[in-house]
Amino acid sequence: MTINDIMKKKNLKLKKEIVEEIKPIIEYDDNNNITYRKDSDGYEYWIEYDDNSNTAHRKDSDGYEYWIEYDDNNNITHRKGSDGYEYWIEYDDNNNITYYKDSKGYEYRIEYDDNSNVTRILKLEKGKYYLNDKELEEVK
Repeated sequence: MTINDIMKKKNLKLKKEIVEEIKPIIEYDDNNNITYRKDSDGYEYWIEYDDNSNTAHRKDSDGYEYWIEYDDNNNITHRKGSDGYEYWIEYDDNNNITYYKDSKGYEYRIEYDDNSNVTRILKLEKGKYYLNDKELEEVK
């Protein structure tokens, strides 16, 4: 049920001032990307984009921000947040994720068949590979 449905059911009319008060403020760049938004509760964020309209930097009114890097195919290769968390991703020629590593210590290798179906996910921990929590003696 929307606010309009509730108002109709109670025979109330929504004043224009109230609608304007809850309507967010949104700004766009020349490519129609949102560059700024302010919600009715005062929460704000700003976004910067790269030449391909990918989000390159985002900052909010709570002080959190992050930066994102992309490869030539617009795949995310690195993301770093102001909280210290970051991750790195590598891709194959079909844009499938083949490697993932983050600042919390998670590290994975992902393998695919010729049709881009996942065939194996290997977890790398302390220099050793694991498959289904079993250490592998040799990775082929």
